[in-house]
Amino acid sequence: RTEVTAASYVELTYELGRLASVEVGKDELEATRNYLAGVRVIVLQTQSGLASSLAQVRGLGLDHHYLESYSDRLAAVTPAELRRVAARYLAPAQLTAVMVGDAAKVAGSVSSLGRIRMLAPKRAREN
Repeated sequence: RTEVTAASYVELTYELGRLASVEVGKDELEATRNYLAGVRVIVLQTQSGLASSLAQVRGLGLDHHYLESYSDRLAAVTPAELRRVAARYLAPAQLTAVMVGDAAKVAGSVSSLGRIRMLAPKRAREN
């Protein structure tokens, strides 16, 4: 929502920064592992879910063995490893964010968040 755009962005960058700088607790990591493993099982129960998952891993340059070893690799993630990877890929200093909305309404509230580049929408061609 437009009125909470800036606050939402601040919260997002806070959480990403936390992941990048502080190890998550074992309970939080375990809960996330259980959630991800459960979702994977549910998705792979249908033909369309399996096909979609295979297409996704192929699109990333992986083979079907990725799906077979997913649960084992997920269980092996440590808090230190998660923090290391988050520091590389999720650190707010490395972040490029794209916000879509009414620029005129949020310009003032987001201008203090850093370097902002606003783009005007391209008008649809008339038929």
